[in-house]
Amino acid sequence: MLSETWLRKGDTSKISEIKDLGYNTSHCSRPGRGGGVAILFKKNLRLTKRNVKACKSFEHIECSMKSGNDIVRLISIYRSPSAALSNITDFLSDFDRYLEELLHLPGKIIIAGDFNIHMENKENSDTEKFTSLIERYGLVQHVTCSTHVNGGILDLVLTRSNACDQLGLSNVAVLQTPTTSDHYLVSFTCTTAPVNKSTRVQKFGRKIKDIDISCFKKDILSSDLNDPDKFVDCEKAAKIYNQILSEILESHAPLEKFSVNPDQSQWINSECQDARRKRRKAERDDRRLKSQESKAAYRKQCKKAEEILNRTRNDYYKNQLSVSDSKKDTYRIINNLMDRQLSQNIVPNIKEGQELCEEMKDFFVQKVEDIYRNIKENVTGNDKSDFSQSFCGTPMSKFKPLSEEELRRVIKELNKKECEEDPIPLKVFLQCLDELMQILLFIVNDSLINGNFPSTLKNALVRPAIKDENGDANSYKNYRPISNLPFLSKILEKCSL
Repeated sequence: MLSETWLRKGDTSKISEIKDLGYNTSHCSRPGRGGGVAILFKKNLRLTKRNVKACKSFEHIECSMKSGNDIVRLISIYRSPSAALSNITDFLSDFDRYLEELLHLPGKIIIAGDFNIHMENKENSDTEKFTSLIERYGLVQHVTCSTHVNGGILDLVLTRSNACDQLGLSNVAVLQTPTTSDHYLVSFTCTTAPVNKSTRVQKFGRKIKDIDISCFKKDILSSDLNDPDKFVDCEKAAKIYNQILSEILESHAPLEKFSVNPDQSQWINSECQDARRKRRKAERDDRRLKSQESKAAYRKQCKKAEEILNRTRNDYYKNQLSVSDSKKDTYRIINNLMDRQLSQNIVPNIKEGQELCEEMKDFFVQKVEDIYRNIKENVTGNDKSDFSQSFCGTPMSKFKPLSEEELRRVIKELNKKECEEDPIPLKVFLQCLDELMQILLFIVNDSLINGNFPSTLKNALVRPAIKDENGDANSYKNYRPISNLPFLSKILEKCSL
C-alpha cells in the first residue's frame, strides 16, 4: 500500500512498467500535483476496488480480496501535512465518518498509510484525539518504530483488535530502503488463505520465424499455384490459392500447442532474474547484519538491479518496434507500453460464446434492413423522379485488365493489415509475391472481366467496437461492427476502384 505516489490520471506508461514487473495496481490520483494513493498486488491476486466518497482532509483507496470464506479489505491512506489539508479537527471528523461506514461492511480490514500524526508523542493533543478515535472503533495500531528520516511514527498500520477479526499480523518492521523518499518502508506479514499460483495458458501458434523462405518459394513454384490449366475461373483459382497455401504453410510451420505464463513479462531474462536474486540476498544480509557496510552493499545492488531491469526492458521494446512489420504490430506495442485499455476488448457480458455472437449478428443485420426500409418509405414521388434522370457522362461497360506492374503498385499502396482468414501471414505473402503473381493476376483480371467476386473472399471477421466506453456495454445499439477482410479480398476491391 503506497501513499504520495505522485501518479497522475494519464500516467499509464508508469502503470505499464509496474505490470511488466509482475504486479497490478489500483490507484487514485490527486487532481493536480503531488499526493495520490495506490495498492500494488501480485498478478495472481484478484482485488476489487470499492468506490468511496472522497474526503477533503485525506486521500484514500479501498480494495477487497477473497481469502477463503473471508473478505480482506485493504485501505491505503494519505494525509497531507500541508497547511490547507492538515486541520486535525476536519481530519478526525472525516476519518470518523469513514470508519463508521467501513466497519459496518463484512470482512477483516488492514488500514495503512501516512497519517502525519506523531504517534510516539503520547502527550500530544492530536495524538490523544486520534488514539481515542481508533480505540472507540476497536482498532489497534501496530507500528512502534520511527518511520521518518527526521524521526517520528507517522506511518501506521491499523487492524481490528478483537481476536476473531485479526489477521495474525506479525513481523512488523521499519526498513530503511535505498530510495529518495523521506519515509521508510513498513513491512508486516499476515495470515490469509492460500492463493493459487498463476496457471499457464494453453495456446496454439506457428513458428513463422523458423520458415525457410527459399524452400517455401520452391514449394509454391512446384504446386498448382503456378499451373494456369487448373485455374479455370476466379472462383476455382481462389479456392486453389487458399487451399494450397494453407497446406504449404502447415508443412513448413505446423500448428503447435504451447503454454505461456500470462503474468510473466517477455523481456525478463536470466540476467534480470539473477540481478533480482542478488538484490534480495543483499537485502536479507542488511536486515541480519544492520551495519553501514551491509547497507551500502544493499544500496549498490539495488542500483545495479534497477539499471539492468531498465536497460533490458528498453532494449526489448526498441527491438520490438524496429522489427514490427505492420502498423497493427506497432500500435499493439505502443498500447502495451502505455497500458491503454482499448474499446475492442469491451463486449456485453449478458451472454457468452456463440449465443452472444448470434444475437449481435442478428441485431446488426436487422439494423441494416431497417435503414433500407426507412429509405424506401421516406422517398417521395418527386424524389423518385430524380433517380430516373438520364446519365450524361461516358458509360463504363467493362473493366480494363491490370498489368503485373499495376497489380504490384496496388499491393504496395494497400494498408498492410492481416486477417485470420489469410492462408499465410502477410509477411510471408510479401516475400513470396513474385512466385504468387501468376495466380494473383489471374484472379484479379478474371473477376474484373466477368464481374464475379469469389465467394471464399466474401468472408470477413467481424468484431463489435463500442462507440462510447462510458456508455452501456450491454446495449447492442452502443456498438458498431468492424469487418476485417482477407488481404486478397482487399486487393480485388482496390483494383476495381
